[in-house]
Amino acid sequence: MTWGFKKVCRQCGAQLVMLPSILHPYHMKVFVRGPSAALYELAGYAVWLAIGLGVLHVLATLVK
Repeated sequence: MTWGFKKVCRQCGAQLVMLPSILHPYHMKVFVRGPSAALYELAGYAVWLAIGLGVLHVLATLVK
């Protein structure tokens, strides 16, 4: 998919960014570079951090 990905919109000339989907890291979403792309990427990091902390909490309760 990255070979055919255009980094600039053909209609408006805005720069495009390809980010992995939150729950499917192998699926990509295309955003116009800006705050919405940054917030989506930050939300993805927050989701995976919450999942990791949840797993660590479950493991800690099992060890006790």
